[in-house]
Amino acid sequence: MSIQAFSNKQYIPASAPLVQTIKYNGLVFISGCIPLTKQGKIIEGDISLHGKVALEWMKDALAQAGTTPSRVLKVTCFFGCNLEQVPRFNEIYGNFFNEYNHKPCRTGVKVAGLPSIDGVQALVEIECVAAVE
Repeated sequence: MSIQAFSNKQYIPASAPLVQTIKYNGLVFISGCIPLTKQGKIIEGDISLHGKVALEWMKDALAQAGTTPSRVLKVTCFFGCNLEQVPRFNEIYGNFFNEYNHKPCRTGVKVAGLPSIDGVQALVEIECVAAVE
């Protein structure tokens, strides 16, 4: 079985040597999604908005690989914000997966910093592994 690589057509190409999505042997691996506009700028806003936008990028990447959030097995969330803000993210995250009647495994990690563009820092980065439908 061959490895298939995808780059989200709406996503700004990464400045690092990577692809957005890899599909192999019934699994899809999504690189970290941050709250970008289609112009490649980080959206100004709070953790709720950042989470919502990053989850939508993840959803788009999953669709391009032929799967949906209902097939997500594992999510890793990297938080560049104060952890007191995480409950607001959890509300957005829970609502997102409730639409699919699904709760994947999840790990959350506080990091020293996430990408910053033009002085605006991402507050969350989300990566996942999903099964192909």
